[in-house]
Amino acid sequence: MRAALDHAIKRARHGHGGTVIEAVTYRLSDHTTADDARRYRPDAEVKAAWEREPLKRMKTYLMSLNAWNEKEEEAWKADCATRVDAEVNAYLETKSQPVSAMFDYTYAEVPADLAAQRSFAIDSERGSEGKQ
Repeated sequence: MRAALDHAIKRARHGHGGTVIEAVTYRLSDHTTADDARRYRPDAEVKAAWEREPLKRMKTYLMSLNAWNEKEEEAWKADCATRVDAEVNAYLETKSQPVSAMFDYTYAEVPADLAAQRSFAIDSERGSEGKQ
């Protein structure tokens, strides 16, 4: 990847335009909670992909240089967990937006078909509020 990026930067700096870089990766997890990739991927294939996983490789490399250790990692993970929890709680405390919001902040001028959908959604929301 580094070589491809270096080449692309040199091309651009010499006036030869942009470069498209295709970065292929392996999906280690299921697509969704409804997916079970074990049905169509052999365990050996997934295990091999985990061995090539970039973050695991970076950790191993940094530890070989004594630039990272398990104690730092545990502290970092705890800090990340604290930050994630704070953001999740901030989200959960956010007031729900009206259904119209998903239409109101997408286009400067709402296309006619979406305006009709917006009206339908607002009417449906009002109808469901009366049923609660």
